[in-house]
Formats: sequence, structure tokens, C-alpha cells
Amino acid sequence: MLKAQTDLETIRDLMGHSDISTTAQYLSTDSGRRRKAVESLPNYIGGEVAVNE
Repeated sequence: MLKAQTDLETIRDLMGHSDISTTAQYLSTDSGRRRKAVESLPNYIGGEVAVNE
């Protein structure tokens, strides 16, 4: 669901967790997803971001 851009609070509700930290225990990201997030930062802060591999 997270890969489909469902927000974390919705995932928490669907999983029946009362605390979002419980939901967070099941989350993981791959390097491609992290890279995409970092590369999108210039859209929010105006400018370029250097990405180290």
C-alpha cells in the first residue's frame, strides 16, 4: 500500500493499529525508493540536491 502512495495513517487504520509506531515496524524502503524521494527534494526546496551512491 505504501508503494501505491497510500498515506501511513490510512495504512494504520486498515491494519487496525491504534499506534502508528506499530505500523511503522512493518515498513521498509528499498534504495530505489529512497533515491527517488531524495531526487524529488529540489521540487520542494528549489535547487539541486547531490546524491551520493
